[in-house]
Amino acid sequence: MKTQTLEIQRILVRRASGIAVALLLFVSLTAIAFAQPSPAGNTWDCVMSGSRGGIAFLTFNDDGTFDGIEIIVPNPAASIRPSLIQWDVGSNGLGVRPPAAPSTAPTIFGSLPVTGPWGFDNKGRIIGFFTEVVPPLQKVVCSVTPLVTTTQETVTRTQTNQDGSVTMFQTNVVVAFTNFTTSCVTNFTSQGFTNTVNLTGKVVANKRLTLVATTLSGRVTFRGVPASSLPDLSGSWYGIKTQNRLSSFEFFQLSAISDLLNVYQVDGQGPNYSYTNGIAMLSSQKRIAFALAVTDGANFETVRAVGGAFNLRSLKATSTGIEAPVSFIGSTNRMSFRIIKRTSSP
Repeated sequence: MKTQTLEIQRILVRRASGIAVALLLFVSLTAIAFAQPSPAGNTWDCVMSGSRGGIAFLTFNDDGTFDGIEIIVPNPAASIRPSLIQWDVGSNGLGVRPPAAPSTAPTIFGSLPVTGPWGFDNKGRIIGFFTEVVPPLQKVVCSVTPLVTTTQETVTRTQTNQDGSVTMFQTNVVVAFTNFTTSCVTNFTSQGFTNTVNLTGKVVANKRLTLVATTLSGRVTFRGVPASSLPDLSGSWYGIKTQNRLSSFEFFQLSAISDLLNVYQVDGQGPNYSYTNGIAMLSSQKRIAFALAVTDGANFETVRAVGGAFNLRSLKATSTGIEAPVSFIGSTNRMSFRIIKRTSSP
């Protein structure tokens, strides 16, 4: 009888231990579910890859919102690989699969503000969205037309005669005036559009952020680290723009924007064009990006969006991207932009 009682006690102890372990495991899983690492409290320095490149600075807030700024640099579409097989190879018995038609979706490039809501899904992933609103691009074209106006005036003249008397007479004179009239017309080169960007990702608190976005042009990955103060790039620079095998020098000035970390205003000029109030962003991930509105005189011409690796020691970079007047771009809009810090200036 005593032996049976001891066995029952052992069974009850084992059951109680199992219940305690189960309760402990349940409490741990519940704590994990309600204590997801949060991206809030940091400004994230993000480099984009995929269908677009560029840089984005994103700040997540405790109230479920995030905001920031981005420079979008479209990457060239992947080229169709030629077939190395010399004979016709069918596809499911239906013949050779034709190449995919080029996308007719507008391509967004340049700098845009970012703002939207964020939260967690049931799997603990970060989810959210924001919209990219592109206003219609416009170009003001002015023309000057000469306008000739004629009037008739009466002029009084005097004549001295031989006897010393004076004779007065009047003459009608036609006078021509030339006036110049200026007329300006605003041409809209694009109707503008709105693109919705959906985000899914994860974060390692205070270390790294990874977001995968879906856009009209394809998938984009944001890889971020906490933003940190970098050496000041303010000062005089020069660049070499190369597009369609034509190169030209440019001189420009970088001025730090006090309210934004590692963001600069860009003002410069090249042959027959200039840009003011442009944006440059420097990433601690050794990348730099530019977004410039290039003008010919007072007329809007093109938008330039370029990005590339940046060397903080030599203060040089070779960036690539596009410069185009509208949102529908082609291969001829591709360009490169080498930048070098000036050691002296006149």
